[in-house]
Amino acid sequence: MIYLTGHGAFANTFSKLHTSTIISIRNTDIFPQNVRVIHNSADINCISSEENVSNFIKLIRLSKNNKIILISSMSVLSKFLTPYAESKLICEKLANKLGCAIVRFSTIFYEDPKRDALSKMIYDAKTKGVITIYGKGESCRDFMPIEIACEEVYKINNGTHTVASGVKTSFIECANYVAKETGAKIFYNGKEEKETIVDFDCYVKFDLKRYIKRYLNKLC
Repeated sequence: MIYLTGHGAFANTFSKLHTSTIISIRNTDIFPQNVRVIHNSADINCISSEENVSNFIKLIRLSKNNKIILISSMSVLSKFLTPYAESKLICEKLANKLGCAIVRFSTIFYEDPKRDALSKMIYDAKTKGVITIYGKGESCRDFMPIEIACEEVYKINNGTHTVASGVKTSFIECANYVAKETGAKIFYNGKEEKETIVDFDCYVKFDLKRYIKRYLNKLC
């Protein structure tokens, strides 16, 4: 059995793909033993790193012979750390000392306009008939559908892995495809966000346009 330590998009998607149970680490003082645990619990909007770190420490304290996989974040590689990124970095250091596996992902495509820019672009195109592009839209991301991310975590048991497709896709490329599919108008506004250059060690192949098309169909 696989256990996840928090609710949310990752846990909900993972549980649809693989037999698993969600036990909120925040709300329990007992945890199953000799099992595989994916620690996905974290508050991205935390004002302090303390709670996220204390939840990971709590999982370690409650675990006996559990195989722990820490879901970390690319934000740990940023020059300026938010409290969330700081908490992930501290957890990574603890995980390394204890021999836990660590997984970071490229930009996740959640199919949720509240969670990522690509989803919002598609949602706005479908529901409002407009697509807003910042700058010239030339900034690139290595987008990864959340299902692909879940499948990669399922395969990992040890080590530190930075997972991506290895394919950089610009926002304007995505916008042109979505506009073609929906008839939405593209508007340019504001400054373009700079691209973060990261080295990945684990590459996954998939067709991003197929996942964009699927999300468009879900919004019908």
